[in-house]
Parts: sequence; C-alpha cells; structure tokens
Amino acid sequence: MRDILFRGKRVDNGEWVYGYYFGTCVTESTITHHIRTRGGLLFEVNEETVGQYTGLKDKNGVKIFEGDKLRARKHDPYEGSIHEACVTFRNGTFWFGNWNWLEFLNIFRGVEVIGNIHDKED
Repeated sequence: MRDILFRGKRVDNGEWVYGYYFGTCVTESTITHHIRTRGGLLFEVNEETVGQYTGLKDKNGVKIFEGDKLRARKHDPYEGSIHEACVTFRNGTFWFGNWNWLEFLNIFRGVEVIGNIHDKED
C-alpha cells in the first residue's frame, strides 16, 4: 500500500514536520495550512514548503519528497553522466527535471537526496 505522507516547515520555528496535510479556513479570506502528525499533533506550516512523499527512497534509504534536490547517474554505458534536479509535481505525476517519474526510474541509477529547495545552503 502506498504511504500518503506530506512534509512542511512549521510556521512557529521552521522545523520540518511530517504527516497529513490540510487547510483550515480561519475567515472567509484566510486559509491556514496544517500538518497533523501520526501521533495526532497539529502544526501550522508554511504552505510554500509543503511537499508530498513520492513513495520512493534514495540509495541511502532517505524518503524522496516533492521539492527535494536529487543527484543521479544516467544509466548509460557510454555517457553515465551525473544530473542534479528538483522533484516537482505536474500533469498528475512527479518529475525529475525534464523526465517524468517513470522515465527517470528507467534512465537513472544511484539516486541521492542532496537537499531541498526550501533549506538555505551555506
């Protein structure tokens, strides 16, 4: 069974929280966004940081989420080049750069999460 999971950065302290995502109408014009953890805790999150779990893990066992930056080697005995791109969701599927998820899984090997678009790089 597929694990439906989201992550988002908490509004109060910027830490990542994982669980079930939903919006709550506060007034007619304001919607707050929340993630409820599996333990039942509820946190308000920054909507722009919310990303869905792809259902896949990288070579180190790290879950891959929308918004993650990945590095992977093209599975080609002649080229074997390394590509880096972000995971996005469009047209009903996840994408790695210009490759949809199915193409990506057939073309690339050694996938590794190297960061995400929301955390600042030093």
